[in-house]
Amino acid sequence: ATETHVGQLMLNTSLGLRSLSVRLGVQGPRLNNHGDDDIWRGTRLAWLDSTLANEQNVPPPFEPLRGWNGRSLNMLDKTISISTTGLPDSIVVGRTEVLA
Repeated sequence: ATETHVGQLMLNTSLGLRSLSVRLGVQGPRLNNHGDDDIWRGTRLAWLDSTLANEQNVPPPFEPLRGWNGRSLNMLDKTISISTTGLPDSIVVGRTEVLA
């Protein structure tokens, strides 16, 4: 399949605001699941534009951070401990230490 996408790009330059017309041609088959199954594509970042959690509630199935306990932060099945230098001292996922 071939698709053409057309739009305007606004650039703020030292000469002021400039508009640039953009035409992008896309070829090839559509990706299954928007390409989300191939982590190297970076398509899972769509959540960055989400407005799902603009309110103060944490949407399911997520849980709120349980907060700091000394120098450790707990979230879901993960615990991140920060050393006195401010760098990660330990990262535990489940029962496995993953920071070697």
